[in-house]
Amino acid sequence: MSVIAALAHEHRVFLRMIDRIERTLSRTEAEGRAYARVDLLVFLTALERHEEIEAEAFADPPDSSDEGTSQAAAESSREHAEIDVLRDEIRGMLEESSGSWEHFSSRARELTARLRRHFEIEEQNIWPRYAHAAGRSRARALARRVDERVKRLERELELEREDAVDYLDGRR
Repeated sequence: MSVIAALAHEHRVFLRMIDRIERTLSRTEAEGRAYARVDLLVFLTALERHEEIEAEAFADPPDSSDEGTSQAAAESSREHAEIDVLRDEIRGMLEESSGSWEHFSSRARELTARLRRHFEIEEQNIWPRYAHAAGRSRARALARRVDERVKRLERELELEREDAVDYLDGRR
């Protein structure tokens, strides 16, 4: 498995979460609000892990003198600054989640669109530049580590989801 394949696996995990949020928004208001809050709580943790995984994957650029690699690093930094903004927006949405359903669901749709765009930018602009410059032996070892982190992320998110449901149901 390559680093890019491991990162693609991670993105599929996120895209499934985004799909779940979007499906949630088509439910009745009461159901949609409850499920969306759970999904957004889980997404906060997931986005932190996303940054950690990609920081590990791109921490030691294969050829930092290569212009494509340095441009990819700069673009990756900009994208992850945007993720910080999105996390703050999610926190704000959770604080305001008892307000107007129309406003909440509209913000959630905007958020999912921005997240999809983030993943597209990474896949189309950033990853190809890194993949082009990566060495094979370094890439294999890194791919194993990244893949292990993605698998751990999937397990953590299931537990996080259960905890979020318990928390919102008042069981914690």
